[in-house]
Amino acid sequence: MDPALTAADLYVSLDGNDDWTGRLPEPNTDGTDGPVKSIDTARRKVREMKSRGALPAGMTVHIRGGRYHLTRPLVFTPEDAGPVSYAPYKDEAVTLDGGVRISDWAVTEHNGRPAWLADVSGHLATYGPFKSLFVNGERRDRPRLPKKGFLWMEDVPDIDRKGWRLFDGSRRFVAAEGDIENWDRVGDVDVVVMHFWIDDRMPIESYDPETRVVTSSRRSIFALADDWSGTWAKYYLDNVGAALSEPGEWYLDKTAQTLTYLPKDGETPEGCEVVVPVLLQILRLEGDPVGGRCVHSLRFRGLTMQYTDWVQPSGRAVWFDPYKPADTWRWKDSFRHFVENNGCDPNGDYATVPQGAIHIPGAVWMEGAHQCELADCTIQHIGSFGVDLGEGCQGVRIVGNAIGDMAAGGVKVDGGDHTSPPSRRTHGVTVSDNTIHAGGRIWGAAPGVILVHAAWCTVAHNEIHDMFYTGVSCGWVWGYTPSVSMQNCIEFNHIHDIGQGILNDMAAIYLLGVQPGTTIRNNFLHDVRRSNYGGSGVYMDEGTSHVVVEDNVVCNVDDWGCCQHFGVENIIRNNIFVDCAGGLENGRPPRRMHTHGRVSYNAMSNIIVVDNSMAVLFNEKKDELAAGRKQLRLSNNLYWNKGEGGVYFKRRPPFEIDDADTLRLVDAQQQGYDVNSIEADPKLGDVVAGDVSLPEDSPAWTIGFCPIDMSTVGPRPTHQR
Repeated sequence: MDPALTAADLYVSLDGNDDWTGRLPEPNTDGTDGPVKSIDTARRKVREMKSRGALPAGMTVHIRGGRYHLTRPLVFTPEDAGPVSYAPYKDEAVTLDGGVRISDWAVTEHNGRPAWLADVSGHLATYGPFKSLFVNGERRDRPRLPKKGFLWMEDVPDIDRKGWRLFDGSRRFVAAEGDIENWDRVGDVDVVVMHFWIDDRMPIESYDPETRVVTSSRRSIFALADDWSGTWAKYYLDNVGAALSEPGEWYLDKTAQTLTYLPKDGETPEGCEVVVPVLLQILRLEGDPVGGRCVHSLRFRGLTMQYTDWVQPSGRAVWFDPYKPADTWRWKDSFRHFVENNGCDPNGDYATVPQGAIHIPGAVWMEGAHQCELADCTIQHIGSFGVDLGEGCQGVRIVGNAIGDMAAGGVKVDGGDHTSPPSRRTHGVTVSDNTIHAGGRIWGAAPGVILVHAAWCTVAHNEIHDMFYTGVSCGWVWGYTPSVSMQNCIEFNHIHDIGQGILNDMAAIYLLGVQPGTTIRNNFLHDVRRSNYGGSGVYMDEGTSHVVVEDNVVCNVDDWGCCQHFGVENIIRNNIFVDCAGGLENGRPPRRMHTHGRVSYNAMSNIIVVDNSMAVLFNEKKDELAAGRKQLRLSNNLYWNKGEGGVYFKRRPPFEIDDADTLRLVDAQQQGYDVNSIEADPKLGDVVAGDVSLPEDSPAWTIGFCPIDMSTVGPRPTHQR
């Protein structure tokens, strides 16, 4: 519902005048007063009213329809605090646009293909180089090699193939014969290494055609291996001018100061809107949590924010801020583990960060924001995360937005860790009823939603899909390190079509570290595809502890319905796991389970349906097994194998990584691993289609299974939020 129009409200219009009062929604008859022309002018007027003590409660800045072209972000500071709403006037369509149109094209040819050529010397002089281009609202790619798939490194001279460690990064590698040439402007080419769970972006510094050694200006954060399988890393080359060949590709020649675009079929210069972003962010809320000054009670509703570019920030341990000097960037708590435990250089210029693309900021950026809201907005065609909530954000709501076509992920919530003062902590954030899709277009390792050092947050009723990595990530200490993450609730989300076979060690929902009171419930998780390993429905990574996973439906994933690396005192109950590579996994070699005598997890009243795959895989530690302490407790579960033969478990015996004992259900029960579970067909509906109904004669009722309601999973209608 629109806020009520009051005499105290302000109005903004493209037909306005910044010398007018802004008290009228349209110019008066004699042209002496009316709306102001810019949102920034309205912001200044609100600030003046506040300084005089004349700011009314519930004031709204009404923005008339149209496209507002920005050459700098809209910035709100503590002096601009509300309560104030910025919203369209009577639901007119309002767009905040960070792009510039390129229209002066010469039609020509490039290597025998139709091409458009533009002189962009004026643009470069005004705004500098750009890395993104959009045609009729669609992202277009720079030329890459290979056009599809990946190249493979032949050798990495700086590390031993058999003796390397994860953080043994390199600046150079040997390319296979014919993969790279000493092209003109080879220094404009990025080597994008998709390995482990990250993507290292390594700009080429030089190429030696005799030795085929590629040297980058940045060191990879991880060893240049694909994973632990013994294969060197896969990669592709981005921005290869010599490879400009396919319709839809473009190339900026910074030396000649020209832009070349190869049009798709049916595209004409007259019929296309070609946009180059000139901003890195659209909206900034700049509070000062360290100084105790916050931006509070601002609401942004119903706005479209679009077209921002991307830059490659340093992969070092700082809060990268593209609009503040580098000497003001502070230590980033999320890197503490890597620097202290893995020998990382806190000042090193790495090619990326160790996880989750958390060094990438957002098109909407908040720090020290309290009780602010971003609702029913569209954020699209951006070179970063959609929304980034930094330190000291409390009680912020990100609700009902459509966030799509992102270079990174959807929403990042990244606060101070356990060593930070309370003012720097981030908590009480709600991320609900959003649609987040088409992410990771530049930074493939970015999740749809990520909570880093955050507490009492809710991630609910979102639909997250078409990502190359994890859907929702939460926690962010490794092992049993002290953590501020607690009491987070991830519920009623629909997460699907993620991973897409690119990266490893990911999941629809990924948890990391101790986080008491965190609950994962009533989520529908399906179609998770990994490269080599680690594509699960729910993944409780190193140290995840004191978490409840209940009432979730997981199907059609490459690995486990629910996987735990190591952790203690977790509960997995009343879930449905169907058509996964296995039902439950507990413990990963070589570390196995570090539980210190405590139970890793209790799994009860779950339905696990497999197709000739393992129902449960678990590890044991020799000393704890000898003391009679088993790692997991299973009870009242229903297992069913749709294939031939019965259900089976696998137990890796102490220190034996490659071999495992195979146990039938009766064996597991005789050895004390399972109590009161049964093996029977649950008679489920079409789970892939979201039908989890069970007939009255289903044996699931005998294990105490409770029906799971999927009817409200995903975004809700506005009136139900």
